[in-house]
Order: sequence, then C-alpha cells, then structure tokens
Amino acid sequence: MIAHLILMNLNDSEDSTYVAEQVLSLTGKIPGLSEVTGGTSVISGSTTWNLGFIMVFENENSVLSYQAHPEHVTVGVAIKPLIKEMATCDLPLTDLFLSSAEK
Repeated sequence: MIAHLILMNLNDSEDSTYVAEQVLSLTGKIPGLSEVTGGTSVISGSTTWNLGFIMVFENENSVLSYQAHPEHVTVGVAIKPLIKEMATCDLPLTDLFLSSAEK
C-alpha cells in the first residue's frame, strides 16, 4: 500500500473548505484508491501548510493511474487556481500504520 501525501497553501485561506470538499469527494471514485482523509491544519505556524491530505492506494500503479483519472483531473481544474503552492510525497505503508482491519 502507498500513502500519497498532499500539502497545500492556498491564495486565500477562506477557500479551505471548498478545496477540502473537492479533494475528499474523490473517495470511492478512483480504482485503487482505498481511503482519503485530511483537511485544514489544526495548528498554525510559520511552517504550517493550510491543508493536508493522505490518500491510501493499493500500489504504485494505482497512484500513477490516479494522476490521469478523469475525476482527479476535474478536481484539479476546479482547485488549481486557488492553490499558491503544493507538495506531494508517496510512501510505502508498513504494517505498523495499517489499521487492524487491513492486516
């Protein structure tokens, strides 16, 4: 399993709810994407991003096909103008981080 991490800073923090709703709306719509969680940062600071998300994918191929999936592309077009900067990272999940239901 792969954790796809997304961090975003927005041009206007008032758009946080809308952007979070758009990203979370991908739940159940993309093959290989088993979980989407995240939203607005609960702690604010000089190095804090406005929004953060964790998406759990079955494997690396699922992450790669997600990039071109029409649902992802549609969400990207809707939120891209609102994003000042964004970072992603893809990490393998170990048994330590998997819920007992997934083991």
